[in-house]
Amino acid sequence: MKTRLILVFLSLSTIALAQNNAPVFSSRITGAFADDTFFINGSPAHIAVAQDVNGATLLIYNASFQNPDGSFTFTGGGGNIPNGAATVNNANVAHLNVDTSQVPGFFAFSCTFVPGQPGTCTSGPFGVIQIDWRQDGVMSNRTISEDWRTFPGARVHTQQHSDLNSAHVEGSFLGNSFTSDLGDIGKTTNSLFEMFQN
Repeated sequence: MKTRLILVFLSLSTIALAQNNAPVFSSRITGAFADDTFFINGSPAHIAVAQDVNGATLLIYNASFQNPDGSFTFTGGGGNIPNGAATVNNANVAHLNVDTSQVPGFFAFSCTFVPGQPGTCTSGPFGVIQIDWRQDGVMSNRTISEDWRTFPGARVHTQQHSDLNSAHVEGSFLGNSFTSDLGDIGKTTNSLFEMFQN
């Protein structure tokens, strides 16, 4: 069940990028984290907020949608947010309240793919994300893993060492309200997330 944090990292990697051997994004994460898998209009979305080794707060997310015209849209975002925008240092609850349009350097993208045609990508959307996690006592887990994944446009390397507890989650993601019982609250030790351009 604790593949969700990795799935968030991995799904975020589908952004179309050029070839490069140095990571375009790299972060060591030590401290508390909260993540969730949820659905908006039947489409999956993933979000994670965590502390890196320097005490900064990292937010990453992705969502995918089937459009009425048969096209498919993938949206994602990530970057450091103000530490006051998230409380993830409590084993029982976590909170996130951020307007990504007000965070300097935060990146967000949206790519639409039409069958038989190349995809088109744009910047955004940016906006308000408000989420509350509450530990529910259903499950706890310890994860130690290393993984390399290759996607169109990107490669992702993750090393993860974490302990987590399941959580009930309620929130609003870029204007879409949701509830979920697929959340986690936990702690990670010197975990690594790197994204490379293809």
